[in-house]
Amino acid sequence: MPYFRITCPELRPENIQAVATRLTDEANRLFANSHMTSEELRSRTTVHFMSYHDGQLFIGGQTPVERQSADVTLEVSDWGMSVKQQA
Repeated sequence: MPYFRITCPELRPENIQAVATRLTDEANRLFANSHMTSEELRSRTTVHFMSYHDGQLFIGGQTPVERQSADVTLEVSDWGMSVKQQA
């Protein structure tokens, strides 16, 4: 099943919900040719937020505040992804 893990600065609850909904919609679009119905796929798509505060994430030894740039990472995994989908 599609699993999304997002590492990002802390977000407001309404923004978290909006991002989760958008990613679930995109998973439905991307994985539409799978053996599941759209509703089955939607009900099995997981979006996991890993929020960080300043001093908890470092890139090149610096925090995003020191770098003056927020860092956002999106990891996607699904056992059924084809090579084309992975690309």
